[in-house]
Amino acid sequence: MHQIKPDIIKKINSNLWGEGKRRILTGFPGKLHKAIGFFAAIYIFWAIIYYPQPIFHRSLSFGLFFALTFMTYTMPGTDTRNRIPWYDWVLALLSITVSIYIFLNLDRLVHRFVFVDTVYTLDIIMGILTILLLLEGTRRVIGPWLSLLSIISLGYLWAGPYITGRFGHKGFSGAHIIEELFLTTDGIWGNIMGVATNEVILFVIFGAFLLYSGAGAFLFDFAAAIAGWSRGGLAKIAILASGLFGMISGSPVANASTVGVITIPMMKKSGYSGDFAASVETCASAGGILMPPVMGSVAFVMAEVIGIPYAQVAVAAFLPALLYFLALYFTIDFRARKTGLQGMSRSEIPPLWETVKRGLPFFIPIIYLVLRLMLTAASISRVGLESIGLIVLIGILNPANRMNLKMIAEALADGVEKGIMIVTTMASCGIMIGVFNLTGIGGKISSALMAFSDSSLIMTLLLVMILSVFLGLAMNISTAYLLTAVVAAPVMIKLGVTPLAAHMFILFYAAMATITPPVAVTAFAAASIAGEPPMKIGFMSMRMAIVAYVLPFIFVYWPALLLQAPLAEIIIALLLGIAAVALIAMGLEGWWFNKEMPMVSRLLVVIAGITLLTGNIYLIMASIAVIFLINYWLRNAKTI
Repeated sequence: MHQIKPDIIKKINSNLWGEGKRRILTGFPGKLHKAIGFFAAIYIFWAIIYYPQPIFHRSLSFGLFFALTFMTYTMPGTDTRNRIPWYDWVLALLSITVSIYIFLNLDRLVHRFVFVDTVYTLDIIMGILTILLLLEGTRRVIGPWLSLLSIISLGYLWAGPYITGRFGHKGFSGAHIIEELFLTTDGIWGNIMGVATNEVILFVIFGAFLLYSGAGAFLFDFAAAIAGWSRGGLAKIAILASGLFGMISGSPVANASTVGVITIPMMKKSGYSGDFAASVETCASAGGILMPPVMGSVAFVMAEVIGIPYAQVAVAAFLPALLYFLALYFTIDFRARKTGLQGMSRSEIPPLWETVKRGLPFFIPIIYLVLRLMLTAASISRVGLESIGLIVLIGILNPANRMNLKMIAEALADGVEKGIMIVTTMASCGIMIGVFNLTGIGGKISSALMAFSDSSLIMTLLLVMILSVFLGLAMNISTAYLLTAVVAAPVMIKLGVTPLAAHMFILFYAAMATITPPVAVTAFAAASIAGEPPMKIGFMSMRMAIVAYVLPFIFVYWPALLLQAPLAEIIIALLLGIAAVALIAMGLEGWWFNKEMPMVSRLLVVIAGITLLTGNIYLIMASIAVIFLINYWLRNAKTI
C-alpha cells in the first residue's frame, strides 16, 4: 500500500482548512484589478441614484466583487501571491458570467410567478455555479467556517425528510431549491446582499476617502492634542485614534494592523509593556465598531434589519460606547499611576487650536452625514453618497493635501478592495437565509432555543451570547451579527426584550468575538506588531474589555443605558456608569488612590463596579458599603 507523504497531507489540509492570502499584483493584472475596483465603485454610485431592479443590481455586484475576490485572494495552500493562475482567471470570468446571465434573463425573472413558472435546465446550472462560487470565494476570504455552515444548511435541504421531530421537513426538488436561492430575492439576491451592496460598501468607500484626504494624520494629531499631555498620554492617544479609525473602517483587524503599527511601538517606547500596549490597541480597535455615529457601518445594517431610523441606533449606542472607552481610559490612567508614567512633553504635542483649524474640513462630511440622517427622511445610501461627494470637494480644495484625479481613482478602488470581505461573506449568508425561508428552520431553532432555556431570559441571553461569540470567531462582525439576529433576536423579543436592546446585545458580542480566544483575530494582529504571544494578548484584552462582556446583560434589563428612559433616569445611569467603570478599572489594575490592592480587594472592587451598573437600589447600597469597607481597611494599611 502506498503511503501519502506528510507534506502532501499538510498541503491537502491547508487547502481544506486554510484561507487565502492577498496577492501583490503588478503589471497588467494589477491595472485590471484597479480598473474593476474603480468601475465597481462608479457602478455602486450609479445604482444609488437610478435604483435598478434589485436582482439585477445585486447580481451585477456579485460578478464584480467575486471577480475581484478570485483575483485578490490565493487558493489556500498555493504559492501564487505574485501572479493570478489560469484557474482563478476562469473563476473570475465565471463570476461575471453569472451577472450576464441574470441581465439577459432579467425581464423573465422579474415577471415570472415563483414556484409556478418553469425552471429551466440552464437556470439550475447557473444556480449551482453561483453557489459553488460563493462557497469558494468565502473560503478564500475568511477561511472554511462560513462555507461549512452554508454546506450544512444545503445538506439540511436534502436530509430533512429523514429527520424526525420538529426539525424534519418533506423535502424539496432541485428545481425548487434553485428557484428559492437563485431566481428570487429571497435567497442569494436577498436583502442581506442589498444591504451589503447599497449601504455597507458605500461607507467602506467613505472611510477610504477620509483616509486619502488626509483625515488619518489629522485624527492622530487631534488625539495627541487632546490627550497627549495627560498621564500615560500616548496610550490614551491610541484609544482615541483607534476608536476614531475603527468607527470609520469597520474592521478591528485592519484597524489594529494599520494604526497599531504607530501606536504600539509608541506606547512601548513611552514605558508600557509590550503586552499591555497590544491589549490597549486590541480593545480600542474592537470598540470602534460600537462607537456612533458611523459604528463601522453596522449601525446602518442594524437599522435596516430592525426597520427603525438610523438615528435611534446611533443614539442608543452612545452611552454603552462611552462607558466602554472610559473603562479603557481609566485602565490606562491607573496603570500609568502605578508605573509612574507621564504624558508627552509640551514640545511633542501639536497645538490644539492649530490642529482643529487644520482638520476642520474633515469634520464637515461626518457632521453632514449624521445631521442629514437624523433630521431628514433621506435614504442611508443617498446620504452616504452625498457625504463622499463632500469629502472629494474638500480634498480638491484643501491646499495642504490636495486630491487629484489619480488619488480619487485610487481611493475608489481601495474602498472597493477593503469591502471585498464584507460583500463576499454577506452574499454567502444569502444561502442560509434562503434555506431558513424555504424550510422555516429559523423559527424552529428559535423555539428550540426558548425550550432549551425553559423560557428563562437570563439563560436565553447566555445562549445567545455564546452563539454570537462563536459565529464571530469565524466571520466578520456584520455577518456574525446578521446570522445571530435572524435566529436569536425573535426569541429575545418574545421574552420581553426591546428589539433595539436585543440587536445591540448581539452586536456587542459579535464585536467582542474578535478579541476572544482561541481565535481572537484582532488580538493576534496586535500581538504580531508587539512581538508578544497572541493567546496572552487575547486573554489580557478580554480582561481589559470586561465592561463590554457585562454591559449587554445589564442594558437588556435597564433600558436607561440605551437612552430609552426619562432624562432623570438617563443621568443617573450615566453617573453610575462612570463610577462603575472607574471601580472596575481600579480593581483590574489593583490601584486604589495611590495604594496597591491585594487580590481579594481587587475582586470585590470589580464586583462592586459591576453591581453599580445594574441600577438596582439594593445592589447599589451593597456596593457602596463594600467600597467604604475596602477604603477603610486600605487607608489603615490592612489587607483583606
